Amino acid sequence: PAPWDSLPPAGPFELLQARQWLESHIARLAAHNAGPEDMAVIERAYEDHRRARYGEPTENYDIRFHMAIAQATQNTELALLVNQLWHRRDNNPLWRSLHEHIKDTHYRDRWAHDHDMIVEALRRRDGDAAFVAMWNHIENVKAFLLASNALKETF
Repeated sequence: PAPWDSLPPAGPFELLQARQWLESHIARLAAHNAGPEDMAVIERAYEDHRRARYGEPTENYDIRFHMAIAQATQNTELALLVNQLWHRRDNNPLWRSLHEHIKDTHYRDRWAHDHDMIVEALRRRDGDAAFVAMWNHIENVKAFLLASNALKETF
C-alpha cells in the first residue's frame, strides 16, 4: 500500500483545495513544457471527455485529462502528486458519499466549457491563462458541490 493510504481521509473540499493549488500551477508549467506528443494526449483525453454519451461514466476521461496535463510538465514528481490526490479522492469514503447524493446526472457537462478554456490556453502556450482556467475550473466544481443538495444530504 502507498504511504498515504494509511492517512485519515481528507474532506472533499480539502482535496479540492489541494488540487486547485497544485493543478493550476501545473497547468501553467504544462503550457510552457508540453511537446507535440503531450498536446496530442491532452487533446485525445479532452475529446473523449466531450464525446462521452449521457449515462456513460466520464470519470476516467476526466482523470486522463488532468493526468495528461500533469505529465506534460515533464516533471514526474508533479504527475505523481496529482495522481496521489486523485487516488485519495477516489478512495475517500466522504467523497464517495457526497457523489452518491448528487441528483444532477449531467453535472460533468458543466465542466466542458472549463476544459475548453484550459485546452485553449495550453494550445496558445499561455501559462497565465492556463493557470486561471484550471483555477476557475476547480472553483466551479467547489461551487457546484456547495450549491448541490448532495452536500446537505451527506453531512
